[in-house]
Amino acid sequence: MLTLLMISGMATAASWVETFDYPDYPATTYMAGVDGWSSGYSADEWYANEYYVASATDDNVDDDPDAKNNWFTNSAIDAQDMYLSGWMTTQDNDTMGFVFNLQDEDNYFAVVAIGSIDAPGASGGESNPYGLGTMVGLIEVRDGEPTLLDSVSRRVRGETTVYVQAGQNDGFVWAMLWESSTDDASDVDWADPDWDLDEDGVASLGRGTAGMYAYDAGGLSGDSWTWFGGLTVYQHDDDDDGVVDDDDNCEFEANP
Repeated sequence: MLTLLMISGMATAASWVETFDYPDYPATTYMAGVDGWSSGYSADEWYANEYYVASATDDNVDDDPDAKNNWFTNSAIDAQDMYLSGWMTTQDNDTMGFVFNLQDEDNYFAVVAIGSIDAPGASGGESNPYGLGTMVGLIEVRDGEPTLLDSVSRRVRGETTVYVQAGQNDGFVWAMLWESSTDDASDVDWADPDWDLDEDGVASLGRGTAGMYAYDAGGLSGDSWTWFGGLTVYQHDDDDDGVVDDDDNCEFEANP
């Protein structure tokens, strides 16, 4: 039901085909190697507890750039014209978000939210792994260089649920986010996002994977949890012929 509600608020015109869905996680399990999941930074494991997954140890340091790449992706996701849907929440002032069209640590898109300094339990300054200001931002990383495609200055609040849709289609990169004080999706107005980010005319990054992203977040080591729910990924089918654009020899004319 949640996925259907989220789709109804989507702003893009293309049709879509669901190609990946992982609604629930194993109970109390470290996720590296489970069901195709892996972490971009092996020193910082991801931990599952049935309804959510979270970065476990907050193991990042300023002189280790790999610590900034703590995403959690699945090898079954391989798409170009795609979008994802999911939710996230943080206790602290951590950076959280989603990556998509991720080819390697130097080439991907991301939508990230910098947690608020006045969040319950927050300490220190806001975490800014990309060197950006305090904001919600849509980011392109190409050849290792981050570019801010679009942003808003308003910050997310700590301990709120943020529902996210984000993706790329034919050079249009976008993200929409909704903030809720509860985890009840029925309270969210899917037609009116709190943050609406996009950029057109962006060169495609090609096929890649997708997943969650956390920085300065580690509940097992510092009681600073950042949680993510299940993940669903769709591939676009512009001519609605049942063949996704990535595999269609005639993308805009139906020829099943």
